[in-house]
Amino acid sequence: MYRLIFSFIIFTNPFLSGQDIFINEFMASNDTTITDPYYHLSGDWIEIYNAGQYTVNLQNHYLTDDPSDSTKWRIENELILEPDAYLIIWADGFNQDYHASFKLAREGEFIGIYSPELQVIDSLSYTTQETDISYGRYPDGGKEWFYFDHPSPGSTNGADGSTNIASPAQFSIPSGKYEASVNIAVTSGTDSVQIYYTKDGSIPDKNSILYIDHIHVRSSTTIRAIVYRDGYLPSRVITKTYLMFIETELPIMAISSDPDNFFDDQIGIYVEGTNGIPGYCSSEPRNWNQDWERPAHVDFFDEDGRHLIDQDVGVKISGGCSRLYPQKSLEIVARNKYGDDRFRYRMFADKPVHEFKNFILRSSAQDWWRSMIRDGLLHTLVSKTMDLDYQAYRPAVVYLNGEYWGIHNIREKSNESYLYYNHGLDPENLDIVKISKYGYATAGDIEAYTQLMNFVSENDLSQADNYAHVSDLIDIDNYLNYQIYEIYIANRDWPGNNLKLYRERVDGSKWRWWLYDLDMGFGGNGEAWYDSNILAQATDDDGPNWPNPPWSTLLFRRLLENENFRNDFIQRFAVYLSATFKPEFVVSVIDSIRQKIASEIPRHKQRWPKSISYASTWQKLLDIIYEFAYRRPEYMIDHLKAKFSLADQVPVIIESNILDAGQISAHGIMINHTVDTLDMFPNLPLELNVQALPGYNFLHWEIPELKYLNKIVIIPDKPMTIKAVFASDTSQSSPIVINEINYNSATFFDPGDWVELYNNSGEHINISGWYFRDSQNTDHFAFPSGTEINKNGYLVLCRDTTRFKEHFPGVKQVIGNFPFGLSVNGELIRLYSDIDLIVDSLTYENKQPWPEAGLGEGHTVALKHPRLDNSLGVNWKTSDNHGTPGEINDAFLDVEKDKDLSILNTFTLEQNYPNPFNNHTMINYTLPHSGEVKFAVYDTRGRIVYTSTRSHIPPGRHTINWQVIKELASGVYFYAIHFSGKTLTRKFIYLK
Repeated sequence: MYRLIFSFIIFTNPFLSGQDIFINEFMASNDTTITDPYYHLSGDWIEIYNAGQYTVNLQNHYLTDDPSDSTKWRIENELILEPDAYLIIWADGFNQDYHASFKLAREGEFIGIYSPELQVIDSLSYTTQETDISYGRYPDGGKEWFYFDHPSPGSTNGADGSTNIASPAQFSIPSGKYEASVNIAVTSGTDSVQIYYTKDGSIPDKNSILYIDHIHVRSSTTIRAIVYRDGYLPSRVITKTYLMFIETELPIMAISSDPDNFFDDQIGIYVEGTNGIPGYCSSEPRNWNQDWERPAHVDFFDEDGRHLIDQDVGVKISGGCSRLYPQKSLEIVARNKYGDDRFRYRMFADKPVHEFKNFILRSSAQDWWRSMIRDGLLHTLVSKTMDLDYQAYRPAVVYLNGEYWGIHNIREKSNESYLYYNHGLDPENLDIVKISKYGYATAGDIEAYTQLMNFVSENDLSQADNYAHVSDLIDIDNYLNYQIYEIYIANRDWPGNNLKLYRERVDGSKWRWWLYDLDMGFGGNGEAWYDSNILAQATDDDGPNWPNPPWSTLLFRRLLENENFRNDFIQRFAVYLSATFKPEFVVSVIDSIRQKIASEIPRHKQRWPKSISYASTWQKLLDIIYEFAYRRPEYMIDHLKAKFSLADQVPVIIESNILDAGQISAHGIMINHTVDTLDMFPNLPLELNVQALPGYNFLHWEIPELKYLNKIVIIPDKPMTIKAVFASDTSQSSPIVINEINYNSATFFDPGDWVELYNNSGEHINISGWYFRDSQNTDHFAFPSGTEINKNGYLVLCRDTTRFKEHFPGVKQVIGNFPFGLSVNGELIRLYSDIDLIVDSLTYENKQPWPEAGLGEGHTVALKHPRLDNSLGVNWKTSDNHGTPGEINDAFLDVEKDKDLSILNTFTLEQNYPNPFNNHTMINYTLPHSGEVKFAVYDTRGRIVYTSTRSHIPPGRHTINWQVIKELASGVYFYAIHFSGKTLTRKFIYLK
């Protein structure tokens, strides 16, 4: 036990010499060394030592990790330190008693202790630290610093420290997939070392295999190596994964860990074991029920074999009753103590999330016995079609210490980290309520939810005032979508279970509902068939304890008493049945997911024979899903008609005079030319809204009495046709735009730098005498006489036309050569007319919010739509391959789904990026017409901390690059845009 001395005596020496008090030892990555006695956590720690002759009082002294902020954390209470005694301060961010307000950075930073008069007493700057290795003085209070693999928090430092740590092992062949056996050489940066390694996932030491010569690898293997050197601490362990002769179309997640961490009876997380607890559908104690986290290493290879994640992590068992199944779900966790505390990779193509704290390798839970795709399918189905929080899905195969471990689905974890990365919400300021047989808070508390439900139970929501109050507390649109989807998929394990909602703990926030654990829907349970009346289940006022006790249906039942809510629910459901739930669309999503894993199913089945066993073949289990997709709508319509006494539906045909000129929504649901007929219930209001896309103006509806309104409400009582009329927008100011840029070619595909110009106008444009220039102004390229760009046509301008044509022989409209290169770090490029007027200009960057193309893989950056503001990085996208010179951008194919385009003709304010932020942040807003814009920042008490006004801002999208004023304190703030009598507000978080 460590000796922690905290003596409180009344006799203290008022004089405190700076030479008497020392930062004596610290640890910036504590895993197993010591836990604090109050929170019982393994936080960072700093040891302070009194080397003087007198007892000292550290009250009103300061400790900091920022040399520019000496007052970062003040020791508020009396804190007495005797001579030759030690004090542990926990650098864990809790800001209470012996717990400082900051944490230590493993990568290195500053530590300082200051007197009340702000005189430095002791300080140091350190570099990257290793987990469970401390850095301290020897002797105590001495000048020399050493690394200690036997740390001594609260007691004297030993003489066994070292000034250095051995350099880690270097492998001659990187981790990867190989089609032939390999011979691997392992070296270190210095001579006179001994290298030990293992091939079973265990951590090597001097009892492991001594490296002598090449390691021959002929089958999938994990190699972990450590370097020893006399007078040095051992190096950190390096892990390499070699996957041999692997044929799979899926990405691979390779986990390396000591086998005991998974399979030992005492500490193993994957076995029944002898050290478990009951729970998760097991009355007997099981190791896998323990909330244990074990150290591991993860390598991730994408579908093309690229090695994208390579880091030490924590691994835990995840899930509920599915822990009983042979193949289990795993949670992979990034923490500072393992190395990087983030996974810095965009794991899911359908979400612009580039960092994760953790993710799940899901075994498919209850659907493990069936299709292996059900939950992932049902989350994917709503990913671009409904305003719902869903867990992104990506199937993969897992290898554990080189052994094939079957298909796992990579999934987001629905926790505070999800809300931070998906919505920018403060993880420390949330209420997350989970309903699993009963309600409880997984973050914050349940108080606000209880108040909501008490109001609902005690008030008549058919009354406008009561309904308005509830509408102020919950996101009605989100809740409608959530109820509709759970009912449509026939989730039998709901609503008294698997229900989750969240809110931000700030005034004006609203509850939103969260999809998770949908395995018992879509035919995944004996009572979840296409004809199951889940609408009756969701509105039952006397249901059983599972799955729908009365308290779980109360909110929905009471809201349905309100006529507006009820009508919106019915007609919104009808729109979804004509669009997102249309069998043809649902089947296309099923097909896409089935095709991803079809080739892997035989090998998975061989590894886990009990999986996919509820029918004789996988196809028969898929047929249940297909049949549900085809037959559910007809039964759903019958259930709606019976519940609400509705008449037969009538068709409402939606037309526009120009295809793709605008976006029309029905009850907030975007429809397009692929959904030209809505089957609606008669004599109930149908809400329609129209927005023109860039390059067009909305003129009118062909409905005389509602002609010029963007948003209309009609009552369909018979079959009818509704037509929206658009016209081309001739006010486009820039007829020629820079539409695509190639500035960082791949070494294996190098056509040289080039840009693509696009003619936005409806006529040919002669650009003879125009010229192209970069930021240097030292040279330019002049377009020769006779150069034209056809209407809606392209022209590619190259630095080297010969190289370009070798790589793109089919592109016809090519010109060159411009006499300068394009910087890989970004720069200003400009297009001038023949009378020296700027036609188009932009400054591209190889960092967010611009798409990152500078990865040496030859991607171009392409404008999402040629009528978007090409000066804004958010309007560009990385091309899929090497670009599309001379033809429509591949980014353009997403135009109908890109929310950015649907809001260009409205007043909008977007979430800032980055958020939270440190120095500056980018704020995008859109104006429907020109006018004056007022921008303001407020603190949480409503006080203005910044304001500015700009006049004559043109219509379109604009960006504010807001620089933080120096005196602003860290915390939550609100920013607002005031325009044309309307104010839009959002929240952001500033962190110093």
